Amino acid sequence: MRTPTLSTVGKDVLTNSQATKLASLTGHAIDDLKGKQLDKLPDLLGRNFDFSLLFKRRVCGRVVKKDPITGEELPVPFATVQVEDTDCSFISYFPKGSKYVWHLPWKCKREVIATTKTDKCGNFCVWIPRFEIDFILRFRKKRRCFTDIFIRPDISDILKGLEGIPIPGIPNPPDPAPFDALNDGMIRRRLQDLLDPDAISNLVASHSVAIGAPMGPMDKAFDRRAFLSDAPPPMTESFRKLHLEPKAGLPQEFPEDVRKLVASGKLQLDPRKFIGPFIRCIDVLTPELVPVLDVPDITFKVTQDVDGDGDEEIIYGEGFFDVRWDATNIPDVTLYASSIAKAAPSCKLPPIPSCSTGGILFAGLMSLDATGANPYMNADGYAVRPNRPHPSGLLSEVPVTSLPPANTPMAGTLQLYGCTDVPNAKFYRITYQYAENVGGAFSGSAIMSFPLYVYEKDAGGNYIPVTIYPDLNGWIPIGTVAAARFPDRLLMNWPTSGHGVYRLQLEFANASKNPISTSIPPVSMVIDNRVPNLGFTTLEWRVDNSPGVSGAWQPLELICPVVHRPKGSAIEFRVTYESSGQHFRSVSITGTGCGGAGKPIHDPASGSSGYWHRTVGDSAVTKAEVFKVSAASLQGAYGFSLTGVSRAFNPAGFDNGQASGFNYEPVHVYTTRFLPIAIVDL
Repeated sequence: MRTPTLSTVGKDVLTNSQATKLASLTGHAIDDLKGKQLDKLPDLLGRNFDFSLLFKRRVCGRVVKKDPITGEELPVPFATVQVEDTDCSFISYFPKGSKYVWHLPWKCKREVIATTKTDKCGNFCVWIPRFEIDFILRFRKKRRCFTDIFIRPDISDILKGLEGIPIPGIPNPPDPAPFDALNDGMIRRRLQDLLDPDAISNLVASHSVAIGAPMGPMDKAFDRRAFLSDAPPPMTESFRKLHLEPKAGLPQEFPEDVRKLVASGKLQLDPRKFIGPFIRCIDVLTPELVPVLDVPDITFKVTQDVDGDGDEEIIYGEGFFDVRWDATNIPDVTLYASSIAKAAPSCKLPPIPSCSTGGILFAGLMSLDATGANPYMNADGYAVRPNRPHPSGLLSEVPVTSLPPANTPMAGTLQLYGCTDVPNAKFYRITYQYAENVGGAFSGSAIMSFPLYVYEKDAGGNYIPVTIYPDLNGWIPIGTVAAARFPDRLLMNWPTSGHGVYRLQLEFANASKNPISTSIPPVSMVIDNRVPNLGFTTLEWRVDNSPGVSGAWQPLELICPVVHRPKGSAIEFRVTYESSGQHFRSVSITGTGCGGAGKPIHDPASGSSGYWHRTVGDSAVTKAEVFKVSAASLQGAYGFSLTGVSRAFNPAGFDNGQASGFNYEPVHVYTTRFLPIAIVDL
C-alpha cells in the first residue's frame, strides 16, 4: 500500500479525542499517539496499518439565516466555523406510536479539530481525517439500529414514507425519482402538513425547472433537512405524570439506570431539551427510554462578530448529527444561524460594468435595460424574458426566445444594484412614485427607506458586518472604496409588498446633504406578490363504458364527495375548475389515488390538460377535464390537485435563471387546492 505523503495527510496534531479513536483502530497506546503530527504517524503505525485512514475527506456546507418574513435562506458570509470532535451520552426516547426517535444529550465532551471561514456566499469546506469518519461509521454499524437513529430525516426520507399502496403485477418496477411524488396531490397535501411552507415552495420551484437546466437546485431541495429546528417529542402518559408529579419518579417499566438518574436529580427528562426527530428503527422493539453511552460525532459551531466589538458571538452551536456520514457522497450540510446573525441579502453579484455615472442598473442578477434589440425589460416596467406566453395554451410548449415577449412582474425581496459615480456626491437615496396599474396616474414622490446590511473591511482586512441606516430624509452614505464593501454596488435591499407600478429615481447629495441635479432617468418596475385566484367549480362522475356510449354525468358535491361505484366498473370524472389573476401564468391539474396504477388518468379526448396564458392580456381560464379510473383501481381515497401559478418571479439568482439569460419559466408565486374524493364499491 502506498505510504501517504505530506500533501495527502498534513501536519495536524492529534487531539486527545482523536488519539483515543485512532488507538482503538490501531491497537496502539493513546499516549503514544497523543500530540503527534499526522505526517509522522506512518513510521509509528507500521506497514500493516491502513494508511488511507490518515488521508482527509472534504466536508462542505453553508451557513444561512432564514428571513422570518420572506422565508428566504440568506447567506451568512465571513463567519468562523469550528469543527468539533464530539462524544456524548444520550437518553433516547422512543414514543409509542411515533415513527421517530428523540435524544436527550447528557455528558458531552467537545474538542475543536479544525477552523475555517465562510466565503461571501456563506459556503465553507473543511478537511477531516478519514479515521474520524471511519470510527463513527464503525461505531454505528456494530450496534443494531444505530445506522438509523442518529440520522436526521431529509425531505427525500419523508417522501419515501408517503408512498402509495403498492399495486401487484409489476415485477421489479423501477424506482421513481423523488420529485415524481410531487405530482401526487395527496402526497403534496400530506407534505404540507409535515413540512414548513418554504420547503414546499422550494420543492415546487425546483420541480418546475426547464429541460437542460442544472439539477443542483432540485437536488438541494430534496437533500434539505425535513425539520429545520429541533421539535419537542410527543409526551406519553408516563412523561405527563413525571411533569405533574416530579417526586413520583419514573414507573417501573423504565430501565433501572434511567430511573436512578432521574431520582437522584442528575437527569431531568425535560421534553424541551430533547433533540430530534430522528429516523426510527421500526423493525426492532425498544423500550420507551434507552440510555446510549459515548456516541461519537463531528459537530459544528459558528461564530460571528455581530455587534462590531471585535469579539465573535455564537450564532450556531450545540449542533448534533448535522452530517449524514453514511452517504456515499456526503451531501453539503446547511447550518441555520440564530436570529442575531448578520446575513447578506445575496452572495451572487450582477455583472455591473465600469461606472461613469449614476443609475439603478440591476434588480438581483437581471439587468433593467429596456433598450436594444433584445431587452430584459419594457418601458412599462415588466420583465420580457421569463414566463413568456404560450400561443398554443399548452403547458408543454418549449420555452424558446421566439415566443412573444412576456409581461412578467417581480416579487419578493429585490436587491437593487447600480452606480453612484456622480461628481461631488457623498450620499444617495431612492425615491419612488406609485401607480396601481400600468397606464394609471402616478402619485407624488415618496422616499424608499430601508436599512442597508453590508460588510466592510477593517484595518486587518477582515470583513465586518455593518448596518447602514438612512437618515430621516432617506440619505445613505456612499462607500468610499467599492472593493472594501460587500455586496459591491448594492444600493438597497427592497422587500416589496403592494402590487402596482413603482417608478424609482436615484438621487444624490453633497457632503452637506444638498441635492445634486442629475439627468439620470427613472426606472419603472411592476410588482405583484399576489397568488392567483384558484378553485374547483363543479365535479361530476359516470360509469365509463368506453368505447361505447357512457351514461349521463351525475353531479357531486364539492364538500366530502362520495362515489358509489358498481364493483368492477371503470368510472370517469369531469372536473371543472377556474383560475385568474392580473398576472396569471398557468394552471395544472393532477389526479391522485391508491398507488401508481390507481390514479385518475387524464383523458386526452377531453382536450389538453392544464392551461398556460396565450397572450400577455390572458388573465383567466375556466376549463373542464375528464379523468378515468380503471376497474382494477382499488376503492378508497382519491382526489384532484390544482396548482395556479403567477408570472411573477424573483431575479436574485437562487433558481439559476441568469444561466439562461432569464429566458426561463420559474415558479415563485403560486397557490394550490385539493379536492378529496371517496370511491366506495357497491
